Amino acid sequence: MIKFNSELWLRERMMDHRGPDVFDGDTNIDSRKQRFRDAIKACGLELVIIGGKNGKPVNWAQAFESLYGEKL
Repeated sequence: MIKFNSELWLRERMMDHRGPDVFDGDTNIDSRKQRFRDAIKACGLELVIIGGKNGKPVNWAQAFESLYGEKL
């Protein structure tokens, strides 16, 4: 199950990188997932560290996979 708060957290991180607002306009889980995928790739963020989990760094690709359950 997708955690809406996790999506909002990712949205804020994307805005920090001056990426697009994936919540802009009418959205649903599928459109936001695709918008995140496109934005991460377009901005070249796949390997950029955005946080940590259990003391280990987490990059955008890992965060996307953790949230949506599929590869970037």
